[in-house]
Amino acid sequence: GSNLEVGYKVYDIRHFAFIYKKELIPYFPDALSRLKSELKIKDKNTIRISWKNVVYVLYEQDIIYFERDKRKTMVHMMDGTEYTTYKHIDEFEKTVSDDFMRIHFSYLVNLQYVKEYHRNHLFLSDDSFVPISRKYEKGVKEYFEK
Repeated sequence: GSNLEVGYKVYDIRHFAFIYKKELIPYFPDALSRLKSELKIKDKNTIRISWKNVVYVLYEQDIIYFERDKRKTMVHMMDGTEYTTYKHIDEFEKTVSDDFMRIHFSYLVNLQYVKEYHRNHLFLSDDSFVPISRKYEKGVKEYFEK
């Protein structure tokens, strides 16, 4: 409008839905349910691990892969940092996003960091070599062929 005082303030925020008229109220439940599912997805963007009475909050996009060695799980980060925890790799597999794939009993890999795929191993962007076991070979092959 021509009157700036009636205008809305501009905020630096991403809107999920904007309902500005009473006629749009019926769309509110759908917008709310989509927002709830979006928030659940965002909850998975971080993982928490504890080691020696310290709790670390890690962002998924910074994790290259999880590696299980006996009773410990190592979390390998993009910046070269490695975190250790006694939490089992199966628990991480249940909570991380679809960007991660189990390729071996001992490895859970962030697919965003795969540089090369070979039948029985992957090369990751940090120049790590990660084996693919026969049990997971078919699923990994199907993923990369798509």
